[in-house]
Amino acid sequence: MCLEWVMALDVKSKQMSRKQVLEALSFELTRPPAKAGQRLINERQLATCLGANRMTVRRSLDDLEQQGLLIRRQGSGTYLRKVPTQAPLPQDYSPMADSIFVIDQMDDQLSRLQPDPAKQQLTLGLWGDMHCTSPANELLLEGITQQTSKLSHRLQTYHLEYEADGFTPIQNIAEELKATPCDGYIVTSYLMDMFLEAYYQVWHQSSPPVVHVWPGTVLPTYEPLIQTDTQQAIERATRLLIEQGYQQITLLDFKSAQGLIPRAALGYQLAMEAAKLPLQRAVGLQGNIPLSYQWKPVLEKILDTKHRPEAICMASEEPLPLLYELMRQRDLKPGRDLGMITIANQGIDLPQGEDWSAMVFDQHLVGSMAVSSLVDVISTAGQKLNSFSHQAHWYPGTTHLRHRD
Repeated sequence: MCLEWVMALDVKSKQMSRKQVLEALSFELTRPPAKAGQRLINERQLATCLGANRMTVRRSLDDLEQQGLLIRRQGSGTYLRKVPTQAPLPQDYSPMADSIFVIDQMDDQLSRLQPDPAKQQLTLGLWGDMHCTSPANELLLEGITQQTSKLSHRLQTYHLEYEADGFTPIQNIAEELKATPCDGYIVTSYLMDMFLEAYYQVWHQSSPPVVHVWPGTVLPTYEPLIQTDTQQAIERATRLLIEQGYQQITLLDFKSAQGLIPRAALGYQLAMEAAKLPLQRAVGLQGNIPLSYQWKPVLEKILDTKHRPEAICMASEEPLPLLYELMRQRDLKPGRDLGMITIANQGIDLPQGEDWSAMVFDQHLVGSMAVSSLVDVISTAGQKLNSFSHQAHWYPGTTHLRHRD
């Protein structure tokens, strides 16, 4: 096939330079049927078709691999990891008559990138606000760590530090990413745009192998996305309270990030609007401020107001111990005086003394899914993008039952 290409191209006797070969390959990688995961023709064929020295072709392929555009597998071949942005037609270059890729019309899978059977060790980067330690974050981190170890890979953690204005300078992120590069990344922050911008500054790639783990706000979708579906959980919990006859229901939620809409708030709003009931969302809680600084005054205000709500739908189990203690001080009993359903995480104990109604998530499972999804993204050159929405399991206690004795 390559001899036909040579004849069609009328290749000149003068061999192409490394710069010319790199420009030619960059151009050919953008032409149809270019698709991530496809295998290139071998080095010898490329050298013949381009009219270049084979060593020059090999070094050019090395350059493209360093740019993150190619994956080279020993004994298997060279594969396109991601389609580059449109490259200009090089000067004095005639495009190849046929594709640079191996195309098997009978079974394309033979020419596609498959997971590495050797299971070579990968370095997976964890970037996000994991330093904002909470029981849920600890469970998520434990799930990520255990699954990474189970698959015989290694985990590199990055420390996202907030500046006074709530953001980390992109230059700081870029320096950290450059100092400790990884094969792919799990991002557990709403600051995905900042991460991508910093990554581009370092590696000049706009689409790194990345999995986004973020349940908190209504954001543009980054594929693949792994999330605990707090919107569905709160919507279902609110409907359960409404079914018990509660009409004045307050949502106890966290403050949104940079004005973004919390998913829990959206779920609550949908349920209340469907029942034609007024919204009574409580003042949002700040997740990284200690209980005594902000949560206690907010919870006291809810309990002591003249128009105390009939029920509370809680977007987290974190304030529950303090709220329960404040209720006991006021001789208020869940169910009898205040209907309650909380989102909880498997592995976190709720306060003793009540049969809590809860929507329960398994953060271990979320962390495990994130790692498995990222390994798929890396090993299949982005051909396998699996997003997961983890639904809460309903534990029907008694604290949501109206007028319970």
